[in-house]
Amino acid sequence: MTDTSSRFDVEPSPPARRRLTPSWVDPRLIAGLALVLVSVLLGASVLSAADHRQSRWALNRDLAAGTVLTGGDVHPVRVQLGAADSRYLPASQAVIGQTLQASGKSGELLSRAQLGNPLPGVGV
Repeated sequence: MTDTSSRFDVEPSPPARRRLTPSWVDPRLIAGLALVLVSVLLGASVLSAADHRQSRWALNRDLAAGTVLTGGDVHPVRVQLGAADSRYLPASQAVIGQTLQASGKSGELLSRAQLGNPLPGVGV
């Protein structure tokens, strides 16, 4: 075998240049964290602005026609109904004490057509 190490004169690498005192306060790290924070906040605001759901009343259990509604009979739910939105009662409208004119199933939205005034002589 022949020794080929003497054929190439390789100069040693220069020593690595480093900071004297390493620090976590690096401008690239701060810029990266700021970019991540801004993108998360921007994404959250875009998603929340895209939410067009409205609160409407839904039935907790099956109810027969003629039932006077109590607080345990209904709960608010957030739904997006589009053109049918005006047919259902908003959760901001008081429905306690009103009488169902038509029966309803559990989980069903409470429509305007299902409600009437309390029956005479019924106090709530």
